[in-house]
Amino acid sequence: MFKHVVMWKLIKEAFGKSKDANTKEMKRILETLPDKIDEIQEYEVGINIGNSAAAFDVVLISAFDNVKDFNTYQQHPEHQKVVDFIRQIQSEAKVVDYETEE
Repeated sequence: MFKHVVMWKLIKEAFGKSKDANTKEMKRILETLPDKIDEIQEYEVGINIGNSAAAFDVVLISAFDNVKDFNTYQQHPEHQKVVDFIRQIQSEAKVVDYETEE
């Protein structure tokens, strides 16, 4: 199993919408991807509810059978549309990719 974890901090305003509104829209569109990309095995999107200064705003935890399937997901046109949106509302992102023996 190949796991892909991404955390984002979002800017205060983009597209004339607040960070809160863009956070909810980001979660909504990310959650459409499993129905569009067969390679996704697990997909969870969370919005931070804590108030730590070190916290990020949104997290994605996803799983794929292997690196090849992950690469297919990365290049998929529907994923690329979401990436384009996120790049316009993020201030920072962190990624961890790893393999498990599941």
